[in-house]
Amino acid sequence: MQGINNKWITTSGLSLFLFFLAVLGFVIWHFGDEIGLTGNDKKIFALFISTLSIISIRGLWLISKIYGIRREQRRSESQGLVPKKENRLQTEIITGFSSELSSHLYNRYGPFWRRKIRLLLVTGEPEQAEAIAPGLTGQHWLEGDHTVLIYGGRPSAEPDVALLTALKKLRRNRPLDGIIWPLTEEQSRQTAQLDKGWRELVNGSKRLGFQAPLYLWQVCDNGDYQTGRPLQSVGCLLPERCTPEQLAVMLEAQTLPLTEQGMSQLLADNRHDFLLRLAHTLAERGIAHWQTVLKPLLAGGAFSSLRLRGLMFSPPLAAVPEA
Repeated sequence: MQGINNKWITTSGLSLFLFFLAVLGFVIWHFGDEIGLTGNDKKIFALFISTLSIISIRGLWLISKIYGIRREQRRSESQGLVPKKENRLQTEIITGFSSELSSHLYNRYGPFWRRKIRLLLVTGEPEQAEAIAPGLTGQHWLEGDHTVLIYGGRPSAEPDVALLTALKKLRRNRPLDGIIWPLTEEQSRQTAQLDKGWRELVNGSKRLGFQAPLYLWQVCDNGDYQTGRPLQSVGCLLPERCTPEQLAVMLEAQTLPLTEQGMSQLLADNRHDFLLRLAHTLAERGIAHWQTVLKPLLAGGAFSSLRLRGLMFSPPLAAVPEA
């Protein structure tokens, strides 16, 4: 529904008012003598009073119109037909980031920025999203090294229509290059929540009209004692239509390199045992665990359309202090 501030309506109303005022002035000026307006001062005063009356009537009509619109909005809110003010404000924040982000990317990468950057949607609980991208949930998006991270909220929530619309506006042909879901080991054992998350991701992709590849990212521990440990990608990228057997082989192949690198880091600093513990966990129970958890996403699974393409591991990243 268009409001009374519509530019076309405002311009048309002003033009009509000026036209009517010109006609009224012509009538008073040329035919005023017949109704007793014998002098120029009387004609000018009559025109002034007429104009003031028209403006007053128009003002009263606008006030009643605004009051009616606000009354209708309150009635709709009370019946749950429109979102509350707080939700509308959040929608404005989400949709506003599209223009802000596109301007930033244009200034940084030039007019062909859409071909030069990767757009990744991070969907997860705020704590886990902050663990892999500190500051993301508060700023809504982060950019660096030709990569843009956009926070998409909790995976179990219904698809955010405003966010999906903003993503399509940002880059229509390929709105996303990937979806990252950070979660803890405990969260990966909550099968009901995972199932709901898979379903909402499918629904969101349908609304978006595009299915981006999915990457799961396990946040392994609090990471306080891992400060100073060399940062590196830990995990594996999965092929198209990966089977549970292929996943097991690929994860098993990671254990020896992780053990070797973990021993090297542990010898350099005995606090940096993340890689060594990860290798041990995978060998003991992790491979079987992820085979079970990811079965719905793998070849033949109920949610194989989500295009699972990777499984990553890391401790939480520490926020970079402001200068």
